[in-house]
Amino acid sequence: MRRSFPRSSYAHYQKYLYKLVEIFAECEDLEDLDGLHHLSSIMKTLSENLLSEQLTCPVLINDVVIIEPIVRDDLIFGVAGILECMHL
Repeated sequence: MRRSFPRSSYAHYQKYLYKLVEIFAECEDLEDLDGLHHLSSIMKTLSENLLSEQLTCPVLINDVVIIEPIVRDDLIFGVAGILECMHL
């Protein structure tokens, strides 16, 4: 059974994503692989904790409230970059 993401947390979630992307850019500039791996782990943990059942896909494709901020023009490349670091 899936837990729904509370709409009241949407603004906090979006701010959190912006901060993760900001830190990602700093880690990339500094070539900080440990930091990049930590960010990737945070993104994966965030997605896993938002569902009651664990998914193998780190992005929650079945919850619009989760996807909306991720696919915003100003976040999509940063989020994709963070997820890409899982394979470094």
